[in-house]
Amino acid sequence: MVRPSVAALAVFSAKALGVSLAQVLFQDSFNTSASLSNNWIFDLGHNYVDPEDSSYTGPDNWGTGEIQSCTDASQNVEADNGLFITPLKTKSREWTSSRIETKDTFEPVEGAKMRFEFVFTLFDENTKFMKGIWPAIWMMSAEYREADQGYQTGGKYWNWPTVGEIDVMENINGEDGIYNAVHSTDLHAASEPPTTFVRGVEHTITLDIDRFSEVESITWCLDGVKTFEVLESASVFEGGQYASWEALAHAPKFIILDVAVGGSWAGAPTGRTRGGPNAGMVVHSVEVSQSLV
Repeated sequence: MVRPSVAALAVFSAKALGVSLAQVLFQDSFNTSASLSNNWIFDLGHNYVDPEDSSYTGPDNWGTGEIQSCTDASQNVEADNGLFITPLKTKSREWTSSRIETKDTFEPVEGAKMRFEFVFTLFDENTKFMKGIWPAIWMMSAEYREADQGYQTGGKYWNWPTVGEIDVMENINGEDGIYNAVHSTDLHAASEPPTTFVRGVEHTITLDIDRFSEVESITWCLDGVKTFEVLESASVFEGGQYASWEALAHAPKFIILDVAVGGSWAGAPTGRTRGGPNAGMVVHSVEVSQSLV
């Protein structure tokens, strides 16, 4: 597969969190396909299927209305000195793409700072050919896939937004803006307007969960510049709803990397929407570190 050119990789160290030396908990530069099988789970089809009971499934279309069928085929997802996720339109005008999540979960501990760092590229494509394309780097709390079953009781796969979701980076429709957001029962917040970025070059985005400072926080930075922040106080200033903050900042998280097609936010692709490498996302590296104080 011919891919767009990518500038030389420049990974900013995740070890400078400002309080002490950090312990690296997870690192993947996607050098070979072995990293995928060792570190990641492939989410397949149009929804979650319980690995121990295939009759129990999550919401259709991943709960967002996105239309792609997720695969583990090399034309959709490949680790080759970077993770390449490529949405494709089939001859029957259906869509395939890929979505992977870490096997491990990462728990921010009290008295420490945890950093999630991603180096990524979104390629430059005319926006008229990108309607409905939705790349994202995000995370969910472990309870989403570990809770007991229960369609009606908000069990596994059905307990969003209660479990807490953090969107590190989202982009839609080929725009030149990156969105940061959190979702939980009583706390929804997003960066508005989105942060402008340059397509076709590498960027480093970090997500810091600070449980060391007196006021806990979740902070996003793009190429070293703060773009968004949510403070612990935001979750308690009305009604004392602290459980939502705990779901976001305290609960163990797993990382999700995907390129969706369609959905309630990006909207449906049009007849002009193109698949292929220019519509995809490259994640050059992922690192999770934590500083214990």
